Amino acid sequence: MALVIGQVIFPRNPLTLVSKASQPILEAVVRAFDRVADALARGDIELAEGGLTRLRSLDPQITEFYDALAVARETAWLSPPHRRARGQLRSYADASGAVDLLVRNARAVARAGLTAVRRESDPDAELIEAIRVLGAAARSLGEHLADPALAVHTQRLAAAAAHRATDVLRRRHDLSTSVLVGQVRATAFDLLRGSGLDAEAAREAIGPPAEEAVSRGGGSPGGPGRP
Repeated sequence: MALVIGQVIFPRNPLTLVSKASQPILEAVVRAFDRVADALARGDIELAEGGLTRLRSLDPQITEFYDALAVARETAWLSPPHRRARGQLRSYADASGAVDLLVRNARAVARAGLTAVRRESDPDAELIEAIRVLGAAARSLGEHLADPALAVHTQRLAAAAAHRATDVLRRRHDLSTSVLVGQVRATAFDLLRGSGLDAEAAREAIGPPAEEAVSRGGGSPGGPGRP
């Protein structure tokens, strides 16, 4: 009886349920990217450490997001008034893996940023801006999940972040820069996948690998290859 009342007669809106569970994660990622960019610009180790610590604390919220998605899909299946939400819930389901990967990649960006600050490297302003654009793309992903028509905006921002970062390697290819560029590109790739692009289209959107971009500019990177 409780199941019938809760899921059929007075069900929660499944889209609202999933949106509330995903937004705190995405907002935390956005703030973390901003912190990394600020830390690099100011050479602030404490700020860089704070961003990484926040990202490392997100695992319980990711679990809650997956649980909310499961409940929402069950609600949409059992409740006739909410069956129209099934299509949009597929967008959340398709993006759920990308949200998890986004957090993992954001941690990698934060670690690379922290390392760069500790080494007292002089970060390129364009690379700092690429990290900020990456944060805007993460915010746009959350908006796109609520409104699939906004996917193109997410894709443009993610691709822009990747291109900005890659262009930095034409001027600089020290280890700290190369690692940060690689992590920005990897994160942009997963944002593109989360926005609905297949792997081939996402690779095309972020452009050629870092090594190829550098070779065209007459240099060689100081770090490993990235997407």
